[in-house]
Amino acid sequence: MSKSRMFTACLLLALSVFSLAWSTSSAAPADQVALATTLGPNENVSQTGEMSEAPQVAVFGDSVRAIWGERSFNAVAVSEKTVGGSWQPLKYFEENTFTKTQFADIAVAGDGTTHIVYAAESSIYHRSKPNGSTTWSGRNLVATDAFPNPVRMAAAPDGSVWVVWRDADGTALRYRRSTNGGLNWSGGDVAAQSGNMFAPDIAVGPDNQPHVVWYLRNVNPNGGVRYADWNGSGWTVGSTGSGYGADPVITVDSNNVQHIAYRQQSGSDWIIRHASRAAGQAWSAHENVRTTPGDAGYAPGLAVDRRGGVHISWSEFNAGGGRDVWYSSKAAAMQAFSAPLNISENGGGWNTRSAIAITESGSATVAHVIYQRGVRGQDFDEIYSRTVRSEDCSSGSGQPSTPSSLRFKLFLPLIHKGC
Repeated sequence: MSKSRMFTACLLLALSVFSLAWSTSSAAPADQVALATTLGPNENVSQTGEMSEAPQVAVFGDSVRAIWGERSFNAVAVSEKTVGGSWQPLKYFEENTFTKTQFADIAVAGDGTTHIVYAAESSIYHRSKPNGSTTWSGRNLVATDAFPNPVRMAAAPDGSVWVVWRDADGTALRYRRSTNGGLNWSGGDVAAQSGNMFAPDIAVGPDNQPHVVWYLRNVNPNGGVRYADWNGSGWTVGSTGSGYGADPVITVDSNNVQHIAYRQQSGSDWIIRHASRAAGQAWSAHENVRTTPGDAGYAPGLAVDRRGGVHISWSEFNAGGGRDVWYSSKAAAMQAFSAPLNISENGGGWNTRSAIAITESGSATVAHVIYQRGVRGQDFDEIYSRTVRSEDCSSGSGQPSTPSSLRFKLFLPLIHKGC
């Protein structure tokens, strides 16, 4: 056989082996997802040069909507943008809000109506804005209480709006519900306990049932993360079994599975943890998302996508003594969270208090992370946002970028097959 024919035969054999290896290994394992990547630079949302703090975010379609506090003039501020566009001019509500602890919140109803809620001294107010409108409603009184803080809200598929908060001493968590767009409110206590009740959060599932989480502090020993489920006329209260956990947040996915994230001390470090629970079932094992150097310090951000993927953000110390905001996600079929991604990239900064909302297009998921961006040594913070894109390869929508079980070398150009 001539040398040229022998080379051709060897090449064809190699190609057939390569093709076999590719076909048997190209299907994405259930625990595999493309790495997350940031999209564009960080965006300055507040642009005030003042003390902006404690942002929250919600989405409707491709519209991203945010709220935060402006400490220097005791106001709450709101803005929104279309994905790929710019943030709109700010709208302020100067209500004598003590924004350092009286955090505001935002939610979007199924028809696109934006709802906001905030406390001002001893009063809690609600406002709303129809989708596509630039005009906000007048303020509606939700309730009065002894220095309510923070205030959290959720909008249900049936159009009802739920609000929760703690009183000044943390001896009770209270709720109100509106079934007419925020005009009228009714409710009572979620729970009352002698321990100091902190950091309530609320989410509503596709079954219109709300769920509340919080944690206990200043009791001996410190309590863990508690939850309460609405039972139609009141609240059924229980423990998540977390041990001592702090600053929990909650959301509910499209399959009515509850997800929580919180921070938990581990020696001199802290762990960001996640757990889930199907309706009426026990909580899953609490899994570690990230062990942070030193105190994580602030509540994590949490969101789920329509496939059941979980997205979490948090703050941790960096080598320069400041703080950065990090992000990780886990597709529904994955066994562990993805490698953490630093999304603030502000080594001299003090980046904290993040929140997440999700938009999706095909197999691509985009996490919109909004956070409080400060400068070390200065009483000055702004609200920044960053978008993070990930591709879910576990749903059958595509393939991983390289074969996972290729065991030989072949001097051919590398072929990438994306999701």
